[in-house]
Amino acid sequence: MTVREYTPPTAAERAAERAQLVEALQQFAVVATPRQLDQLQELLDRTGEANAQFNLTAIRARPDMLVKHIFDSFSLLPFLPSPEEADSDTLRVADIGTGA
Repeated sequence: MTVREYTPPTAAERAAERAQLVEALQQFAVVATPRQLDQLQELLDRTGEANAQFNLTAIRARPDMLVKHIFDSFSLLPFLPSPEEADSDTLRVADIGTGA
């Protein structure tokens, strides 16, 4: 098995990525807490690290992972009821995941 090296983003890249996350969420009228934004970036970190060892996805470039794994998962949001509309006894959704 070939092990690829994972290179984490620089501080400047992380800051730019975070701004992209905020902007993408705003398009869906979602405001994320700083902790939630950290968690999304952590998901990218862990996916990149695991992908380097186990080839989980063909998407290896972090900017592409951001779009194709994270932003694409936001695309379901317009089809979900708001918390006020949701009936916890009958609401059912499928976890479409974020790829790897």
